[in-house]
Amino acid sequence: MLYEHYALAKLLKCASYLICINNLPSNNNLISQIIGNSKTLSYFNKDERGESQTITFNNEEVKKLFYGNFHKVHILVNQNSVKLIVDCQEIEEKMANPPGNITTNGFESLGKLAKSRGPKGKSAAFEIQSFDIICSLGWAIRDKCCDIPSMRDEAKCPALPHACTCSQDSKGPPGPPGPAGQIGGKGPRGETGLNGSPGSTGTRGEPGAPGPQGLPGPQGPNGLSLPGEPGRSGMKGDAGEPGVAGRPGLIGRQGPSGSPGSEGPRVGTFAVI
Repeated sequence: MLYEHYALAKLLKCASYLICINNLPSNNNLISQIIGNSKTLSYFNKDERGESQTITFNNEEVKKLFYGNFHKVHILVNQNSVKLIVDCQEIEEKMANPPGNITTNGFESLGKLAKSRGPKGKSAAFEIQSFDIICSLGWAIRDKCCDIPSMRDEAKCPALPHACTCSQDSKGPPGPPGPAGQIGGKGPRGETGLNGSPGSTGTRGEPGAPGPQGLPGPQGPNGLSLPGEPGRSGMKGDAGEPGVAGRPGLIGRQGPSGSPGSEGPRVGTFAVI
């Protein structure tokens, strides 16, 4: 059974719902849920009267849980409030009804998809390094996040477990490969490479299809004018039809005097009185 006040501490990289404690038959008593679509964190439990209550945190500091890095999340459940602490920084405290008793007579789920409830629900894609339920609120406030490398202060944090100064001769075997990192940004443009060697001659291709008829070309220059040989005489043609009567000609010139005529016959002379 959990007491009236307790703290949930999780070091994780995203999930759907983190912890779910159910009484048989499948009655949800406690759920801590992260919702990716709305980028919120919700805490669900039943109060001392057995009524369900949900406390949702949705400010800007909660959204960084979805950026793909590890974060440490504390949820402090008190008699009259629920407080959220992310990476050892207090985010928000909200009022809540006093929580009811939570028994563990049932099953507990860790890292399941919110829409697949029950012991056979589907697992969410997430990474988790530690998970604790502590019946003390002071422990969460004293936590300095020394287990997060980016926030570790060597002056305030205790030495890491099994810490030692290793020499060159005492190195152990290489560890397993770490997880793949995120895709980096586009690098600067590289220098122009050297010209490659000429490729081998390809095989002769098949003849292409005839192209369309081209446009008429420009007029060519004038050719040389050389006289040809005389042609052969043609055959005599048939007589033509009579032509039409011509117009009267001009009056001709007077001809020359004619020669004297021959002497004519002599005739008698008569006198009329």
